[in-house]
Amino acid sequence: MSFRKYDTDEDRWGMDFLKGGRSELASEFGNIVKQYPSTEKLEIIKAVIESDNLPIEYAISGLYGWTQSGADLNLILPLFENVLEKDFSNQEVYITSLAGSLVNQDKTSLKVINYLVKTSLRFKNENAATFVADNANTSINGLYTTAINTLHGDAVNNLLRTRDNSFKKTIFDTVAYILENGPPEISSRNLLSLPLSQ
Repeated sequence: MSFRKYDTDEDRWGMDFLKGGRSELASEFGNIVKQYPSTEKLEIIKAVIESDNLPIEYAISGLYGWTQSGADLNLILPLFENVLEKDFSNQEVYITSLAGSLVNQDKTSLKVINYLVKTSLRFKNENAATFVADNANTSINGLYTTAINTLHGDAVNNLLRTRDNSFKKTIFDTVAYILENGPPEISSRNLLSLPLSQ
């Protein structure tokens, strides 16, 4: 299996950086899943998740491709939950995006919601941002733009898109806490997003 052969990337400073390496192969796998979603692809993703020798990046790219394919997202929910139990620290942007797709369904899971809540509250561990002026129609003195460029801001936005009403109280309590205790940029994003999410 080529996933085993390409379990690292080429030297970043070499002439062929990412050419045929892990990142390029993972990206290509995601594109194939996007174009041709099938149960066979889900089995490959599952095998990667269950393997101790294959980089989780391949599974994450495959799941991301599935969310772009128009196929049934309920089929990947159990696989995504298994990914959440792995070390995905270098793939958190994709993980947060995947979680956002999965909460935008009629039914989601507590594991996905818990991931988004935990990530939303990570503003406590990040440095204060420097704000710049922005278009008044899309920002509050540049705060909204700052928020959409943070992982915790993206996670909050995804929480607000949750369609499964069984998590309404958890989401309300989390957003209320952030509005009261969070940095200005993430509070501004919540305020701008709330009318759209109701």
